[in-house]
Amino acid sequence: METAIVSLVCVAILLIGTVTTVMTSFNAANKVSDSLKQWEKQSGVINGTGISLLPPANYHSGDVQLTVVNDGKIPLNDFNKWDIIVQWQSNGADQVGYLSRIESGLPAGNQWVVQGIYMSDGTPEVIEPNTLNVSEKMEIIINLSPILHRNDVAMITVSSPGGVTAQTMFKCN
Repeated sequence: METAIVSLVCVAILLIGTVTTVMTSFNAANKVSDSLKQWEKQSGVINGTGISLLPPANYHSGDVQLTVVNDGKIPLNDFNKWDIIVQWQSNGADQVGYLSRIESGLPAGNQWVVQGIYMSDGTPEVIEPNTLNVSEKMEIIINLSPILHRNDVAMITVSSPGGVTAQTMFKCN
């Protein structure tokens, strides 16, 4: 009788251990599956995203007007998650600035703002406002501090939320 009770307890412990191990394995497999699905979704966004930059034409000084063109396959928005980094020289000293975005108005030192989004022919967008649709262009105003002087060169890097980047360089005339 005593061995039967010990045997039942051992079988119960064995069953509980087996069920716990199986459930833990299923939960781990589900987490891996969810991670792979999220990775695949993010890869699709990255593969569909494409941006290019048009440098300011004949820049002399002051605010920099930059054009971002959506030449990818998906619309882009959520501009608060965009990153703009500028490298430039001012009075012979190298400068690097991570610019912060403002919603509207004139940007202060090392800030940027979306001035407008336009269709490829230059008319303001009317469909899906505040979204950079495919083939549309977005005008950005950048204020650098310290400012660029004659013959200074700057390189601007713009990164979309998916991590797709574009760069352009320009010179202060």
